[in-house]
Amino acid sequence: MKETNRTSRTLRRHTALVLALCAAPAAWAADITKANNGADLDLTTSWTNGVAPTFGDVAVWDSTVSSATSAAIGASTVFNADAIRFLNPANNFTITGGPFDTLSLYTNNVAIDMSAATVNLTLNCNVNVAAPQFYRVASGRT
Repeated sequence: MKETNRTSRTLRRHTALVLALCAAPAAWAADITKANNGADLDLTTSWTNGVAPTFGDVAVWDSTVSSATSAAIGASTVFNADAIRFLNPANNFTITGGPFDTLSLYTNNVAIDMSAATVNLTLNCNVNVAAPQFYRVASGRT
């Protein structure tokens, strides 16, 4: 009987640990908002919270971007994010890159969400689609 209780407690602890680890990645994902500048996207200065997006994060362009109109992928040659949400910056925006620079989007859901966009987004760079993806674009937007 005593051995059964010990086994049961151990099983409960391991189950709790597995559940916690499975839920943890969702807690790491964040919306990372683009700062109002043309700094390369791989730089921390390009983002309002001082952290560049990475796997699981969503790169967000909103009204914070009031005058900037473009940014390059940057020296790292790969800009990684789970998705891009393009809302309401003041101007059309272009993401640029050299011949070996790549924008990589890793979601298997909505990779580029422009459903609430008020201006256009241009991707003038290589794009790596790492999974089947969907794109939402508001009427009249490109």
